[in-house]
Amino acid sequence: VVLNATPDRQEQRITELAGDTYRLHPVQAAGADQVVTEATYTKGTGTFEVPGRSVAVFKR
Repeated sequence: VVLNATPDRQEQRITELAGDTYRLHPVQAAGADQVVTEATYTKGTGTFEVPGRSVAVFKR
């Protein structure tokens, strides 16, 4: 779970997770909130990016 309470897109890098596969939880990915569907995870760096004022749940 990644929480972004700021109005701007934020990234959180967790280098220990680099190489692991995460994706936005299927319920959020298919949900009505189009903003949260923009949340991403970059496998190579272990970086989660979440739009402003959003909570994103990622699944491994």
